[in-house]
Amino acid sequence: MANSKLESVKVESLKLRKDLITAMDKTNKANEKIKELSEALRVEKAFVVQKDEEIQVALLRIDVEREKVVQ
Repeated sequence: MANSKLESVKVESLKLRKDLITAMDKTNKANEKIKELSEALRVEKAFVVQKDEEIQVALLRIDVEREKVVQ
């Protein structure tokens, strides 16, 4: 009886260990994906800022040209 219970506990322990390893692997993959998405978002934000700056410069040029035409 004791051996049977011991074997049962060992099997359960191995199953839990395997489940833990699987969960840790999924967590690591999720963390890697988060890093990738964070980097992509950072790049996208930088691109938006750059485009905003280009639009501001274009608007200033339009204002300057409008003043020239008016004069």
